[in-house]
Amino acid sequence: METKVKKDLLVRMWHAIDERERTLNLINEIKQQKSKAPDVEPTFRNAFGERCGFQMGVPSGPDSHRIYGVSPTMAEAVLNQHVIDIEKRIEDIEAEIAMAYQDHNADTKRYIENVKKQYDSLFKFAEQFISEMYYVDEDCTKRDAFKVKFREFVRFPFQEEEK
Repeated sequence: METKVKKDLLVRMWHAIDERERTLNLINEIKQQKSKAPDVEPTFRNAFGERCGFQMGVPSGPDSHRIYGVSPTMAEAVLNQHVIDIEKRIEDIEAEIAMAYQDHNADTKRYIENVKKQYDSLFKFAEQFISEMYYVDEDCTKRDAFKVKFREFVRFPFQEEEK
């Protein structure tokens, strides 16, 4: 039996965890700079070595909006809230995964119970067959009927039913 956890659910989980880690790294970097110089606001540099603040917004597309020079203190507050939101998202995804495994386990349990019932029936029939196997009427019809029925039972767990 295959588990019912879908690939997209696992991908969403990976992205959320990755986003949380990147956000926590940025928060730690801000805190490290604050601890080195508590009176000075942390500064970050772009690829050209220029001091710059944070940027917020939608970077491209028809709904593109961006603000520049967001202070690290303000960015830290936004990033902390972002981590809280991500944690909630991760909890929701974990709940979905748990639900999928719960459903899978219930299906597996039902399947095993059905197989056990079939085997119990088979063993009861086998006991009856063995006890009556030596009883043969003149034309052997009773024994032949048992053979046919017994073969049907034995075939069940190992072969697909014919449709």
